[in-house]
Amino acid sequence: MLCSVTKPLIYSTRLGDWTDRTGARWAGFGGKREDMRTEEEMMEAILEFAKSEKDILAVTMNGSRADKDRSPDEFSDYDIQYIVKDIRRFITDKEWIGRFGEMLILQEPDDWHSHPYEIESRAPYAFLMQFTDGNRIDLTLHDVESMELFYKDKEPRKVLLIKNVCITIDANGGAEEFLVSRPSEKEFLCLVNEFLWLSLYVHKGVKREELCYAKSFMDQCEIEMLCRMLAWKIGIDRDFKVSVGKSYRHLKRFLSSDEMNELAMLYSTGDFRDIEGKLILALDHFKRTAAYVAEKLHFAFDAGQVDKIERYILNKRYNKK
Repeated sequence: MLCSVTKPLIYSTRLGDWTDRTGARWAGFGGKREDMRTEEEMMEAILEFAKSEKDILAVTMNGSRADKDRSPDEFSDYDIQYIVKDIRRFITDKEWIGRFGEMLILQEPDDWHSHPYEIESRAPYAFLMQFTDGNRIDLTLHDVESMELFYKDKEPRKVLLIKNVCITIDANGGAEEFLVSRPSEKEFLCLVNEFLWLSLYVHKGVKREELCYAKSFMDQCEIEMLCRMLAWKIGIDRDFKVSVGKSYRHLKRFLSSDEMNELAMLYSTGDFRDIEGKLILALDHFKRTAAYVAEKLHFAFDAGQVDKIERYILNKRYNKK
């Protein structure tokens, strides 16, 4: 039994799926389930279109699907680059992007309200396409007369098609650009200072009961800086020949279950006492991790400064009922 997308939906833990109030499973887009196209089908669509267009001169792919050290899954994007003759033609008339499937949502980040695209610049132009079947293509056009940014990109790259023998494209086999880099002592000390300084912003937001303010500094600043310190610790233990991925998404590969749970516990609820308590835990976690990094890299580190910040916050703790 299929239910309409227009009916109110609830999540059924028994079924493990979204249902309407009668218990019927949600069918998804258009009232019917759509099978996710396979990698072979996606690559065929990408390459067949390129072959049919005389002004597409070459096709490459980068990202996780081009990285020999990664195992892509169903959520991995197809990061595709078309090298084209006269990019203006493909941007002026965009009907061609419908060839790749039924679109759920499209984003064109290079033509934004704050930075409109200059058509005569022939700068790269990206189409970020999420399809209703679950697949996603991030397609970037590069004009053959303006390839500087293309050649600067050091992400792992596969060459899928070259139609013009005058174009030279080398495949990048590794991901050296994304390895954890060894920090200088100055960089380390600046991170410590910034972490402690912004902890007071979290505290101020809690005391004022400014939820979004406090949460943004806690989740987007404090935890991010702790993750950077953890990445340095991981880099030290592996001679800085390791990548933790974009937004530290691969930390779980290198941290134990207990360490990941300790990190996960720092994400607070909307309760101000909880935010304040998680801030104290984050300060302690940061102090231990920073002490390890400082010892291994022979950097100066004043753990007492962290203790002073902790005591300051606890002495002025949130006490409203």
